[in-house]
This record gives sequence, C-alpha cells and structure tokens, in this order.
Amino acid sequence: MFSKGTAWPRTVVGAPMRAWLLSKILLPDYAELPLVQRLGAGGVTVVVGVLAFLLGKFNYLFLTCADFDVSGNNTPPGCARGAPYQHL
Repeated sequence: MFSKGTAWPRTVVGAPMRAWLLSKILLPDYAELPLVQRLGAGGVTVVVGVLAFLLGKFNYLFLTCADFDVSGNNTPPGCARGAPYQHL
C-alpha cells in the first residue's frame, strides 16, 4: 500500500500520541479545564500540526537546496536549486 521508505504513515499514527503525551506532561491539569478551553487547545494543536506538515511537504516553494546546506542538513529530494534566501 505504501512505498518503501515513506515515513508519513508512522507520523500520522504517532503525531496524535506525541501531542497527547506532551499535553499530559506540560498541562497535568488539562482534564480540569472547562470543555470549551479543552476543545480550543485541541483545535490549536491540530491547526499547528497541519501547518507544520504542509510547511514540510511544500518546503521547495520557499527553501532552496542551499538553505539546507547552510544549516548543515541533508538536502531533500526535489529541493529548488539556487542561492540561500537572504531577507536582509
């Protein structure tokens, strides 16, 4: 079903578990919050997670291969060729 070497199925399964674990560690009194605040915290967590996934998935739109080289990371397949982004 999934091609060999893809990590996103593990991420889809593991991300909610990591979010739950971090919320238990960082907010031990989470269960005592009113329902509206718990739903709001969950909604914010989901939105941030989706945005992080999309930024990683479409990094070629705003990062170049040189940006990864400068930061010391491996260049991902399909990255855009060019000089690192300089906003100053």
